[in-house]
Amino acid sequence: MIGLFVAIAIIIATTYYVMVVKPSSSADKKPQQPEEQKPKQEEVETKKKTNATKEKKKPAKAPRVHRPKPPSHPRFVRRFGGHSNNITDIALSPNGEWMATAGMDSQIRLSRVEKDHPHEFVQHRIEDHDRVTSLSWEADGRTVACGTNRSSEVRFYRVRMKKEAENSSIAKSSDFPYELVELVKRRFSTSSKLDHVSACIADHSCSSFHLVFTSGESAAQHGQKVTAAWDGKVGSASHDALASVKTGGSGDVRLSQDGKFFCGRGGGSMSEVKLFEVVRKKVKGEIDLHFDKISPKSVMTLFVNAKVVDVAFLYDNNSRVCDRAVVCTSDGAVQLWSLDVEYRLKEDPKLLCTTTVDKRIVAIDSSFRTDRFAIVTGDRSLHVFTASSCSASKPFINLDFTVDECHADGVGDVKICPEGKCVYTRAAAGKDVFAWRAT
Repeated sequence: MIGLFVAIAIIIATTYYVMVVKPSSSADKKPQQPEEQKPKQEEVETKKKTNATKEKKKPAKAPRVHRPKPPSHPRFVRRFGGHSNNITDIALSPNGEWMATAGMDSQIRLSRVEKDHPHEFVQHRIEDHDRVTSLSWEADGRTVACGTNRSSEVRFYRVRMKKEAENSSIAKSSDFPYELVELVKRRFSTSSKLDHVSACIADHSCSSFHLVFTSGESAAQHGQKVTAAWDGKVGSASHDALASVKTGGSGDVRLSQDGKFFCGRGGGSMSEVKLFEVVRKKVKGEIDLHFDKISPKSVMTLFVNAKVVDVAFLYDNNSRVCDRAVVCTSDGAVQLWSLDVEYRLKEDPKLLCTTTVDKRIVAIDSSFRTDRFAIVTGDRSLHVFTASSCSASKPFINLDFTVDECHADGVGDVKICPEGKCVYTRAAAGKDVFAWRAT
């Protein structure tokens, strides 16, 4: 019996060793291999997390902004840019020292044009809270008036030197030492006459009376184009238009350099240009004449054979009045008219001469102190002309030069500096202004 029990005990021990002890020993040995690999997996995961964190911290690359290649024309001076959306208007100060641009990005950008170096610019960015549709400088050459579309407001900004630059070297360094400061008390709304402002023009001829003209559509006038005159100094406390007339056309307005006449800039089906007079009066103690009224009816009419595209006035330095007008029509005609007539005695203006351009005319602008004017056409070209005086025995319009392919995507507007030495063109749908040498 004892032998039997011994045999059974051996069998049980053997079975227990085979089924329990040996497998557990093998199980204890097997995890050793993954334990040796585990730190390596943790290192890999840690490296992945570190790399992912580094990738997150890397700044995103700025999207590429397409900028058209600048022209290689010998008259090209430089490009003026900086807007993030299309430019809506450009304006040159009457003293020729400043240029301002407005864009659909609700920005106004300011540049200083040095007298000795008229083609060198310093750029600065000014934020505005509304979309600016038009710009115009006042007679002092330091204040710019801005017409806004969304709020139908006119706002004024004064150019001044920064306080920190007044007594420091920043004024002589490359940093821009100037800023635009809004004259908040002068801000006013045009909603009593206009639903939106398509053009805003400050009178350059008088510094003692701040006359501002705005034009646009009027719901009260059944959508007709209206031009209104405002006192630009009183602000919005108690503000109403001094006068208003129906100018028709596209809604844009052109004011003569001497502040005597204004008219619509064409557009629509108009084949005539109606000139309205700004009547002035003497004020005791003031040298400059102040605004009195606007003629309720046009004082002169220029009749043409096609639709009017644009109009510009020419200033005579000897008589110090605007005595000529240049009318551009849809058939490519460029007409020079004499305004030196007794219009109050019903004497009609005289057509002096006519020239033509081959392509569709887009816009025109005239120099403040010379007999030169610039035209841009639908084939993306710039044309600069010189006109004769009213007293010339043989009136003429001479083509000085032409620049082809000003802007690859078309030309939207043109400005010529007061001295007629430089011309600026704006792309039809672009963010750049190009400067061209005109001498």
